[in-house]
Amino acid sequence: MNRLEAPSSSDPKMEDLILAIAASGDKTAFTTVFEHFAPRLKSFAMRQGSDPQLAEEVAQETLVNVWRKAGQFDPAKASASTWVFTIARNMRIDLLRRANRPEPDMDDPAMVPDPEPEAFDVVAREQQSAQLHDAMSTLPDEQKVVLRM
Repeated sequence: MNRLEAPSSSDPKMEDLILAIAASGDKTAFTTVFEHFAPRLKSFAMRQGSDPQLAEEVAQETLVNVWRKAGQFDPAKASASTWVFTIARNMRIDLLRRANRPEPDMDDPAMVPDPEPEAFDVVAREQQSAQLHDAMSTLPDEQKVVLRM
């Protein structure tokens, strides 16, 4: 086995440690899992084209998720390494998407709020609205229905 590769699925130790984290929040078990997977996860992310800083963040965030989601681990569905590296792959994708999201341009005219209307304009609109309401009240019901539609 390459030293960068995860343990094989026949290695029950990591699976037992993750189950211990899930069962009781075992910090010693997490330390062992962290020390085992952190360098492997960083190497995995770098082999996928991440720079060292992003690879480090992928490893850290992945292991935080291992701690938080240990209760979701099911050794009947996947080995510990498969589960951890799947989290890492998804984390790397999420971090890349977040990094590539464009920043809003606050100078863009669409981002500038409309100016507050002048007091004269507000009063004029209210008067026009009142006049329209009065005019509509004089119409027969059939015509009111048509206008409201």
